[in-house]
Amino acid sequence: MVASLCLSFAVWRFNQSLGGALILLSVLLYVLRSAKWQSDFRRLKEKVADTAQARANFLLDINHEMRSPLTSITLNASRLNREAGLSTDQAVMVKAIDKGAEFIISTLNDVLDMSRLETGGLRVPLKPFDVAPVITEAVELLEPQAERRNVVVKWHTAPMPPMLGDAKRLRQVLTNILANAIRHAPQHSEVVVEMKTISWSDGPAGRITVTDLGKGIPQGQQELLFRRFSQLGGTDAGRLGLAISSALMNAMGGTIGFESVPGRTSFWVELRQAGRQ
Repeated sequence: MVASLCLSFAVWRFNQSLGGALILLSVLLYVLRSAKWQSDFRRLKEKVADTAQARANFLLDINHEMRSPLTSITLNASRLNREAGLSTDQAVMVKAIDKGAEFIISTLNDVLDMSRLETGGLRVPLKPFDVAPVITEAVELLEPQAERRNVVVKWHTAPMPPMLGDAKRLRQVLTNILANAIRHAPQHSEVVVEMKTISWSDGPAGRITVTDLGKGIPQGQQELLFRRFSQLGGTDAGRLGLAISSALMNAMGGTIGFESVPGRTSFWVELRQAGRQ
């Protein structure tokens, strides 16, 4: 009887020791695996960062190498355009050359901005500014484009508290949105720019809306609007404007959105009012 009890106790102690050893071994394996996973994740993160930086440097080099000859093309095209004696066909070809070169330069700028935004190399300072002059500058900049399409741009500005963001970057966003609206508006129609105060969950903000009376954005293509290099209905191929606009608004703590139905499309941007963080 005593021998049996001693044997049972010995077996119990062995099981207890084995169980403790197994638990300790499991914890040790977990720690080792966690350390390995963390090390692997750290190496992967560093590799991604290095790849992103290498891509950014490559794009910067390409941008620099292409900008000089493209600038030369636009300057010489402008000089040719001012020359007397050009035939109608020659003048049209010179303007096409100038426009094509400017389009490429604009695309290069967009690619560079997107790369800088992705790698954190493009900083957007946030400070209070008056939004009305920004809207006026964007509209005046695109008035020649609107006149060529016989589109009238109307804008209504109302007294509003300063917004918190970057005036230069907001003008870039508005110029892109307004250019799209003018391009898709029917001839002899209007594009309307409005601003108003709205309420966010944590305080007041300002909203700027750009509306055109074009055919609208097909439902199946709306989800592509803010994707890089997306093509909508055979137009806007390779354009980065809306993707960059979305990234810039996010960098300023704002938002961008749209509503589109047949015969009417509105894009809007929102920024927090200054002093209401």
